[in-house]
Amino acid sequence: MRFLLISYLENYDLVPHLKSGRVLATIDQRPEAQGRVAFEALHRFLVDGRCPPPRIKLNPHIVMRSNLELFLDRIAASSRRGRSRANLMT
Repeated sequence: MRFLLISYLENYDLVPHLKSGRVLATIDQRPEAQGRVAFEALHRFLVDGRCPPPRIKLNPHIVMRSNLELFLDRIAASSRRGRSRANLMT
């Protein structure tokens, strides 16, 4: 019996399964973007006194075999930028 599996991307353990087609798709919850949007809303509140909306929506990204390499490249570039920022702070 075969079934369709769609999951969320918690770690990179699913990458080989996406590449092989055993997992059709996964949802990237974009934790870095979630943190950035939350921090920007907090900054606007503290600096400008503007209350954030009651709900801030952030679209999830669907990762499939067809766009997996693009997604991995984006994660690698983001990781390199993060290390650069960390080096500046030390």
